[in-house]
Amino acid sequence: MKFINKNTIITIVSIIVIIGIIYKINQPVKPRLGANSKNTSKKIHSTRSQSALSSNSSSSRNNNSSSSSATDEPKFPSDNSSKIGWSSSKQHELSLFMTEWQSRMNQSFIGTYNGQQPNYYGLKFPTSITNGRLNGHIKFNDITTDVTWSPDGSGHATHKLVAIASGKISNDNFNLALYFFVIENNQPIVYVSQTTNGDDLYFSETKNTDLQNGFTDIFNY
Repeated sequence: MKFINKNTIITIVSIIVIIGIIYKINQPVKPRLGANSKNTSKKIHSTRSQSALSSNSSSSRNNNSSSSSATDEPKFPSDNSSKIGWSSSKQHELSLFMTEWQSRMNQSFIGTYNGQQPNYYGLKFPTSITNGRLNGHIKFNDITTDVTWSPDGSGHATHKLVAIASGKISNDNFNLALYFFVIENNQPIVYVSQTTNGDDLYFSETKNTDLQNGFTDIFNY
């Protein structure tokens, strides 16, 4: 039996030691779960919680702000027909205008704008309007039209009758004219009638531009 040389044994042991050292160096280092690791985990969890709370708080503030904005926003009426384009002061202006206009026309009119009751072939105004006598008997441009007596221009009616005038347009008493000053869909229009047919009154828009323009100017003033 042959004995291994001492130097050979030393060499083999040295190789084994070197291999062991290399093996340990190449092994991955596992983190130690000590106190510092636990504190770090707690900090991460706390940070995430605070972030979530901050996000929820911000979202809540935005929702509240939006709700408050919607609640506090001033509301304005969108219905232009509710605007009043007539008043007692404009009635007075119409009275002054009609005095001057009829003088130029060499005619004479009685008007509600002076507190008077115009009479048109036995029909007294505004009573014939307010008592319903002419309901269904007023025709604007051949169309039966409902009118509402509204000397102050208030209300939401489509045809608001703010003033009425009647008078002679010739030297005899059988040539009369009846004027209706109407706010129609928030627009000033002067209708004139010189025709009756039974119980019906037929009106058309006046062709007298001075009269129409005067009414329009007062309405828009």
